[in-house]
Amino acid sequence: MGMTTAALPYLPFGTMLQVTNQRTGRSIVVRVNDRFGAPPSEDTLDLTYGAFGALANHDDGVFPCTYTIMN
Repeated sequence: MGMTTAALPYLPFGTMLQVTNQRTGRSIVVRVNDRFGAPPSEDTLDLTYGAFGALANHDDGVFPCTYTIMN
């Protein structure tokens, strides 16, 4: 599995998030370390391959999730 990090356009680098897949209930803690352009919605986040794979099947492409700021 790769690093468990995420990209968000508005949270500070180093912010720790608990991300939960709403379909499966699986959770993982990730660190914000990147940005991306204008998201489709304010709640969109981009996970690394390893983080995504810990939460869902890569073939899913996207899944509904919630996240909580841990720090």
